[in-house]
Parts: sequence; C-alpha cells; structure tokens
Amino acid sequence: MDKVKAQPAEDTAGGEGRQDAGAYLSEVSIAQSASEKKPPIESLLKASEVSHILRISITQAYRLMGHELPAVRFGGNTIRVRACDLEAFIQRSVQGGNHGQP
Repeated sequence: MDKVKAQPAEDTAGGEGRQDAGAYLSEVSIAQSASEKKPPIESLLKASEVSHILRISITQAYRLMGHELPAVRFGGNTIRVRACDLEAFIQRSVQGGNHGQP
C-alpha cells in the first residue's frame, strides 16, 4: 500500500488565504481612514444635488456648473462639482448685512 502524504491546509487553499488577507488589509485601511475622518476621495455632487442644495432648477445648476461654479467633467456628458467648491461659491455669494449699501 502506498502512503500518501496530506498537504498542509495552507497549500490546499490555492492562494485563497493570501486573497483573504489582502481583503482584510483593505478593510482595515478603510476602517482606519474612516476613523481618522479622512474620506478616500472628495465628494462629487451631481447637478440634481446642486440644484437641491441651492433650491434652483437643474437648468440653472448646469449653467452655474459651466461658468461660475468650478466643475469636473469626465466621460463625455458627465459633470460633477466638488462639495468644497460649492461651499466656497455659497460663501462668495453671501451678501453682507448692509443690504447692498457700501
């Protein structure tokens, strides 16, 4: 009778253990960045979100995004606005308490 040696469990996994470890490390780094309150990428807003925040029509939002409001364009017709740019636009647009008088 021939004796067959059983391979260790690590080898029979076919590298799945390494993949699981990689996924775990990825989850850990995401959890760490969340705990540090540093988002992996800045928030990008759609025209509909801009129009909702500013309480204007989508058409007006697109006009702002093309001119007064810095926008990110990619993939042809896709246009987005960074949340920080929208906040800066709002701050620039705020009128002082003097109601237009110098």
